[in-house]
Amino acid sequence: MVSTEWRSPHTVKQDARYKIVNGGTANAWGGLDNLKTVDTSNWTYIIKNGTSDYRASPVLYINNFGFNIPSKATIKKIIIEYKVQEQTLKAGIKTKTLKLKTGPSTTDWGVGENKAPSTKWSVKPNWTTETISATPSEWGVDLTPSTVNNSNFGVVLQCVGLSNGHKGYGSWSLPRIAYVRMKIEYTVATEEIIEKSKLKTTASLSANTLDVANENTPVTLSIKYQHLIGANKKYNAGESPNTVVSSNTLRIGDAKRTTYTVPTVQIAEDKSSVTYTKTVNIYPGLLTGTQTITISNDDTTINLAINVINSDDTSEEDISNITSKYEDENQRMLLRSVTFNYNSSKVGGAMYLEGEKIQVKNCKFESNTASSKCKNISLNGSCKDS
Repeated sequence: MVSTEWRSPHTVKQDARYKIVNGGTANAWGGLDNLKTVDTSNWTYIIKNGTSDYRASPVLYINNFGFNIPSKATIKKIIIEYKVQEQTLKAGIKTKTLKLKTGPSTTDWGVGENKAPSTKWSVKPNWTTETISATPSEWGVDLTPSTVNNSNFGVVLQCVGLSNGHKGYGSWSLPRIAYVRMKIEYTVATEEIIEKSKLKTTASLSANTLDVANENTPVTLSIKYQHLIGANKKYNAGESPNTVVSSNTLRIGDAKRTTYTVPTVQIAEDKSSVTYTKTVNIYPGLLTGTQTITISNDDTTINLAINVINSDDTSEEDISNITSKYEDENQRMLLRSVTFNYNSSKVGGAMYLEGEKIQVKNCKFESNTASSKCKNISLNGSCKDS
């Protein structure tokens, strides 16, 4: 069973038509907005004379409680609470009408059964709190979530004095109503929640080097799904996520494409953590140097680096980490017509040189993405282009 919180109305109106709501004049209520808050320091009251046994009060239409009951709920109880008081003691006051309101009318006296209690209201300074709880059938109204969520849904309330009003003005009783509020109890059918398998994705390479000269010799990418325990304390059955392998410079799968969608794995309901593995071949492209392959799904993104070489390329020479010792003061080091490419260093340039006896002439720097201030060359602490 689910219960809403107590809610106060947003709309209060009255029907005080002459000789309609009682045998003659219906003395009007004042301060209707005071019913919208739970506060006994302010109240709704009859402005003049009051009520007696032959002059019931105007009918109050109290609605628009702002409920938001789930559409598939079943309404179990409507609970109404109101706090009342008689200001001047005569023969007393009681509730005459307490019914539900389901439509837009403010003249129809409500719908269903009248659940007005027979108890007398307390006399100032005391208050009487009336709480009426009944099922829809006891209220005599078929209620759905859409009905109670509608702004027209609410309460119809009227009181009547118990003194003999025929004896004159002195027989009037003055009523006060501090507040009216409502709450609803309901149930929602429990739907079986099927929890999907919870998986952790990891990836690794069988080697980290590819050779352009051996274009049909791949490395193996292994994608692993580790089965994790779910919120229901089970290793739930399901399917592996939609995982895509991609690279702008490498070739993936035997079709040698730039993207590859990994076939999904059917995950069994395991007794303990199990790791499921899928593999795919990775081939070199045309570029040498450090290349990146990306493995991604809704939960994970993994980037792996692969070093691509060209074992047939004899036109290039690795000149990294050269240390020269000069036996003669007139000796110099001269780098001429050297091409530096595909540098992606995050610290330092394509070449870092120190020493006073170094010259660089006619060198080229191509496709370098170094992020330091010296993208190409740092020579004796200064950035140079060539």
